[in-house]
Amino acid sequence: MGFSFQSAEERNPTPPSHEELQLTKVINSCTEVQAQLDEINEFIDENRLLAKFYAWQSLREQMKDTSAEVVE
Repeated sequence: MGFSFQSAEERNPTPPSHEELQLTKVINSCTEVQAQLDEINEFIDENRLLAKFYAWQSLREQMKDTSAEVVE
């Protein structure tokens, strides 16, 4: 049977310091902000695609109108 020896630090870890807690809060906030920025960028990319589609559709309609005028 094997024995595992733990140091006093492992058995009774010291609680995180105030600075460590603050740093953890800042890291968590940054992670949340990055997630929100990722969502915003995705939304912007989708809207760019929609804008390109509507511009293409409008140009296509103008070309149809021009072609119809030339045929007449």
